Amino acid sequence: MLPEFFSSLQVRFLVLLLLAVLPGLGLTCYLGFEQRQRAVVDARDDAVHLVRLTVANHEQLIEAERQWLATIAQLPEVLAGDPSACQTRFAELRQQYPRYANLTVVTSAGETVCSALPFTPPVSVAQRAWFQRVIHTHAFAAGDYQVGTITGKATINVAYPLLDTAHEIRAIIAAALDVRWLNHRLAETPLPKGTTVSLLDRQGTMVARYPDPDRWVGRSLPDAQIIRTVLAQGEGTVDLPDLDGVARLFAFKPLIGAGPQSSLAIVVGIAKAVVYADADWILIRSLIALGVVALLIVTADWAGAEWLILRPITALVKATGQVAAGDLSARTGLAHGQGGAGAAGTCVR
Repeated sequence: MLPEFFSSLQVRFLVLLLLAVLPGLGLTCYLGFEQRQRAVVDARDDAVHLVRLTVANHEQLIEAERQWLATIAQLPEVLAGDPSACQTRFAELRQQYPRYANLTVVTSAGETVCSALPFTPPVSVAQRAWFQRVIHTHAFAAGDYQVGTITGKATINVAYPLLDTAHEIRAIIAAALDVRWLNHRLAETPLPKGTTVSLLDRQGTMVARYPDPDRWVGRSLPDAQIIRTVLAQGEGTVDLPDLDGVARLFAFKPLIGAGPQSSLAIVVGIAKAVVYADADWILIRSLIALGVVALLIVTADWAGAEWLILRPITALVKATGQVAAGDLSARTGLAHGQGGAGAAGTCVR
């Protein structure tokens, strides 16, 4: 059946025409692939720009916290070491600044001596990450995600050391930033469709996330591929599945510190489906246009081959058969000027 099908002259013309269309199809697919690759490069650049912008905004926030804690460290109630006066003043400040779950002063041994919220001593923070970092660096530091002993709330603590003339730690002033407030700030970041932004601590715990903070915040996910990559590399870009299984292009950068030892990291992920959407639509439109043009050409070729080639040849073959059978009156019915077939028709008349 297949050889018989291809024995038709009309079908052979059609096959030749389709072969002529193939280079155009290949070129369209190649250009579509190139456009997709450019879209990936552009999306990676956008992700890097967005993560840098997000980090810059949050670094300004962290720097403001550092300056504010440095100011609090010089309050008379703190310098005098009066727990009662300190607690009263801190309670007033917490009312003015609701982003804080608590404000505290702790000793160099980690014992809490002043708190904006009432507490029952002893309360030690010696094992908290933020405390250990301040003790190690003698400088401002941020901690990991935690649920406060006094507050009972999910927080990130930032802390500032009060140093004596010998550069030894006299006390540490700490502010517990409410994670809900951090998530609200993260949600204010202008994001393209299908983009996620996350704040991670050094342990791989999700401190803040947009969107779906209720689903992810507070979860420790150090074995997730994207989080493992962020913790290992510190800064960079990568193409990986997100926590929700969606393929994304990620850019990540430390918020405090440098490299893998940073306290916090910002991670921005742009959905690959969104990245490819425009390029894929352009490719689909190009293929549709090419298909329509090819269909019109095939239709015209089919009709033209029937009228201009097959009809005269069929008439010629028929007349030739009649002459061969002895019918000398056979005629092709073709005009004398109808190309080669017309000339041949003259010979069989």
